[in-house]
Amino acid sequence: MIPIPQYIPFTQAQKEQAAATDLEAFLQSRGEKLIRSGREKRLVSDHSVTIRGGEWYDHAEQRGGNAISFLQRYYNMSFPDAVQALLGGDFKPPEREQPKPKPFALPEANTDMRRVFAYLTQTRGIDSKILLRHTIDLIATKGYRVGNIDATVCAEHPKLNPHIPQMQTCLARVMGIDEDCISIKATTTERLGFTGREEGISAYATALIEKD
Repeated sequence: MIPIPQYIPFTQAQKEQAAATDLEAFLQSRGEKLIRSGREKRLVSDHSVTIRGGEWYDHAEQRGGNAISFLQRYYNMSFPDAVQALLGGDFKPPEREQPKPKPFALPEANTDMRRVFAYLTQTRGIDSKILLRHTIDLIATKGYRVGNIDATVCAEHPKLNPHIPQMQTCLARVMGIDEDCISIKATTTERLGFTGREEGISAYATALIEKD
């Protein structure tokens, strides 16, 4: 089972407050030792890292950032965990109204199956493997079969490489093809975009369909 960070609907103000947290005071409250270096402070555990206000800089790697990215990098925290830790007692999840149950209704016809897939898995709660198997059976009735799959998953956290063999085995069993016909790669966006901020995961896949 791959641990997925819990989604927490932070407000923009909460994200900005967490990012601007005084790193020096925060780290000292956690027992981290700092030494003065001019107008900045250095980590005793890593002299190449300097802290000033809510920002840090790693002189060895020539990269830095705000308080959130510091906890992500040096404490191996996800984006939600880092924001929540920095907010501390000031964190209060925004109140969300419970949606009223909606009567069952089929989605509007659409040429893009992504909306239909999202409706069936998220709204109706159908296991995506069931839909995948149904799709394989459906193309088989038309005289086609899956030749191979090439998929890429973009995620900063969790690290997926250790789980790729298990994912290939699962997909191969559902689709009825050899594991060698399934390629799954894991990558990151180098901290860019919503996947880089660990606010979500994106995936891309290409399937070769052959005449049976």
